[in-house]
Amino acid sequence: MKLAVEIFDASELASKDGSGSCNPFVEVELDDQRQRTATKPGDRSPYWNETLVFDVRDPGRLPSLAVDVSVLHDKRLQDHNAVRPHTFLGRVRINADSAARSVEEAVLQRYPLEKRGLFSRVSGDIALKIYLIPQNHHERQQQDQQDAESKVMKSNEQEGPRIFRTVAAASSGGGLGEQQQEMVKEGGGIGRTTVHAVGAPPPPPRPAAGAGGSGGPPPPGGSGGGGGAYGLVETKPPLPAKMGPRAAAAAVAKIASTYDMVEPMSYLYVSVIKARDLPSMDVTGALDPFVEVRVGNFKGITKHLDKNPNPVWRQTFAFSRVHVQTNQLEVIVKDKDLVKDDLVGRVALDVSDIPSRVPPDSPLAPQW
Repeated sequence: MKLAVEIFDASELASKDGSGSCNPFVEVELDDQRQRTATKPGDRSPYWNETLVFDVRDPGRLPSLAVDVSVLHDKRLQDHNAVRPHTFLGRVRINADSAARSVEEAVLQRYPLEKRGLFSRVSGDIALKIYLIPQNHHERQQQDQQDAESKVMKSNEQEGPRIFRTVAAASSGGGLGEQQQEMVKEGGGIGRTTVHAVGAPPPPPRPAAGAGGSGGPPPPGGSGGGGGAYGLVETKPPLPAKMGPRAAAAAVAKIASTYDMVEPMSYLYVSVIKARDLPSMDVTGALDPFVEVRVGNFKGITKHLDKNPNPVWRQTFAFSRVHVQTNQLEVIVKDKDLVKDDLVGRVALDVSDIPSRVPPDSPLAPQW
């Protein structure tokens, strides 16, 4: 038995590429099987009309299986070296047992996209049709396809021998040269192939440079006889110091995009703003709170505030994504003590759910 997921379209997806658009594709997972659609560049309301087919290894397990449909943004179209090639756009989880029992009974339905975590920014919906395919029906489709392919092969075998001739480029003396390439396909259908080939004529000799400079200019890329592809090329980047204010700003942008050879570094920023209504931890009812931010083996600690159940820190920590080897961010609130700090509470977040921002983007609003 097979289970088919027809993916028609999506609408009003969240923008992710900084220009008000996204590059969406759909990834479907069922019982450790994962397939995906093609990517639709720069389209917040894409149309796929693709069908993904999965094996149902044990039909008795259908009530316990789920069809996970995730809509993702492909960042590699703009940044081939992106640390995270995909960004989350939304998902739908459907019980596999609710699939229609045949393609005739299947009905196209629209599902609103759901969030995956606290920081997920999701909008829009997706149109799906999910149904089961009996094994004999699927085998009949494969047999029809094989029959069509065999008919094409038989028609090719019935054709007579074909001869292909190509004539080389004209020689320097004018007219067509005598050098030819001839390929003869012998027999009917798949037969022996005979190839006769002669090398191309040599290029015309370069005139020698005389004392009067009558020779042509040297080949580009250097004065020697090496290839021009590896020679030195002179560049003249604009210098902002010699321009006006407006032209200087445009030149700086061009230098940053064209001549900057430094690979940008990615950081994970965590801003601890404030807390409220924290419980008292000591016998006296006092609380001296501070926050510990952990990402793998790295951590940052805020200052502690004496006897304050509604502390305000406004401290920011930056962690290099190159050295972060975990996908979990922990934010732990503790009570400062002389012997051992007491745990007040903690929050665990998935790093993959944290949105990426670049300098032109506006800052994110704090969230509780």
